[in-house]
Amino acid sequence: MDFAAYDGPDGRRAAEVLGGRVSHYVVISTGQVYLVRDKCPRPARETDYDGPVMPEPASTFDRGQWEYGVKKRGLEDALAEA
Repeated sequence: MDFAAYDGPDGRRAAEVLGGRVSHYVVISTGQVYLVRDKCPRPARETDYDGPVMPEPASTFDRGQWEYGVKKRGLEDALAEA
């Protein structure tokens, strides 16, 4: 169980290091991956993941939240690709 993986490079490293060595790999992500998806329905479901990401917000707080969601999406995408 991985609580520390954060972004695409982390996901690719985990897949490379653990590939074929473990039967299950569980990564902790966040609902933020849905909140940054453009026009994602609320509440969101796993099937709502695919779609474009909303543009980067201008405010510092919102940008930090957006970046967190975008990086976690990168993690999930890298693992799905692996």
